Amino acid sequence: MHANYKSKDVWQIINRKTGRTSLNRQDIKINWNSEEITNPETVAELFNSYFCKISEELLKKNRKNMPNFEKQYLKIKESTKTMLLIPVTENEVEKVAKGLKNKSSAGIDEIPDCMVKQCIIQPKKPLTNNYNTSLESGIFPDQLKIAKVVPVHKKGDKKNVQNYRPIALLSVFSKLLEKLVYNRLMAFIEGNGILTEEQHGFRTMKSTETALQIFIQSTQEAIKKNEFDRNLFRSNKSL
Repeated sequence: MHANYKSKDVWQIINRKTGRTSLNRQDIKINWNSEEITNPETVAELFNSYFCKISEELLKKNRKNMPNFEKQYLKIKESTKTMLLIPVTENEVEKVAKGLKNKSSAGIDEIPDCMVKQCIIQPKKPLTNNYNTSLESGIFPDQLKIAKVVPVHKKGDKKNVQNYRPIALLSVFSKLLEKLVYNRLMAFIEGNGILTEEQHGFRTMKSTETALQIFIQSTQEAIKKNEFDRNLFRSNKSL
C-alpha cells in the first residue's frame, strides 16, 4: 500500500475494501416494491424520494428532542456591534481559490475544484463582481444552492436504497462564496469575543485534539485536588 498516509488515499483504500463506493451509473439496479428498477431516471427519483423523507424525519425528531438551553449554559456573549460585510477583492478571491483541495469531483456545473484552483487568475475579476453583488444585496444566488447528490453504498444489499447515504456536491463557486462569508463572520465573532473558549469546533487553531488536551488537563487537576467521586472510581476499577 503506497498511500504515504494521506487521508484521501487511505479512505479510498478503505472504501474499496469495504465496498463503500458511489453508485455506478453503468449498472443501476434497485429493488422497489418487489420490482427491479433499472431505468436511471426512475432510480434517481427513488433515491431522491428516500433521502428527502429521511431528512424530514430527522428534522422532526431533532426538534422534539432538542433541549432548551439557556444562554448561561452556552456562554455566548451578546454584542451590540453590527456586523458589516466588507467588499471582496480579487486578491482575496484568488487566495481562497488557491486554498481549495485538489478534488476532481464537481457539482451540477461539472467544474471541479482543481480546475478553478489552477485557473483562478482568469475568472477572478467577474467572480469578485458577482460576490460583491451578492454581499451588497444579501442574496445567495439560487443556482449556487443546487447540489448534485450522489448515493454512496454503506453496507448490505446494493439493490436496497436504505443501504445508501447521500453525498451532496455543491458548485465550487458556491464554496468560494461560502468561504468568503465565513471569513467575515469568524472575524466578527473572534474580534468581539462572542464565543466561549470552550468552543473548539470550526475554529482556527482549535480542534478535537485541543478539546481532548484540555479535558485531560482538567481531569488531572481535579484528581490532584481530590475533586472527584472516589466511590465511583473504586467501582469502575473493580470491573
